[in-house]
Amino acid sequence: MTEDRIVELFFQRDESAIAEVEKRFGKLIYSICFSTLGNREDSEECRNTVYARLWNSIPPARPSSLKAYLIRVSETVSYNRCDRDRSKRRVPPGQTSPLDDFSDFLADGHSLDDELDAREVTRTVNAFIRRQPKTGQRIFVLRYFYQMSVAAIAEDIGKKPGYVRGQLGKMKEALRAELTEGGLLP
Repeated sequence: MTEDRIVELFFQRDESAIAEVEKRFGKLIYSICFSTLGNREDSEECRNTVYARLWNSIPPARPSSLKAYLIRVSETVSYNRCDRDRSKRRVPPGQTSPLDDFSDFLADGHSLDDELDAREVTRTVNAFIRRQPKTGQRIFVLRYFYQMSVAAIAEDIGKKPGYVRGQLGKMKEALRAELTEGGLLP
């Protein structure tokens, strides 16, 4: 079935439009959600949310390219889900942040936020992360960007917490050495 015909089904409020979208674009929608979320259950839930958004937005919207419209809706839904999940993981008052792991080697008199705002430090950290193996990248980002616990990361990647702690320790020391070599740390 063509994209135009599927859009017409939406305009007729025919529920088979969702089935046609699932048949033709379901894998694409799922892959977009999964690439953002990295979790099967969340990706399936987001895919269903995408279908609901389509149902509610067509009409009045009449996309000239249904595929492009689906991609945009899928990205928006998955990014919103990611932001929502991340906000749930914020550190409550009185608890320490995973970012405090780096406070022992940051220059005196500067807060962590001041150091992270420095462009050169940011470039160095980003380059460091890109050079890590995929599992290392995931561990680093989940811990220090999404502020997940070691136990949650271990569950997410299917490893034991000791493995995650070991990898974090190795990456922290490697990053410290790289920042020192680059003259960004004393």
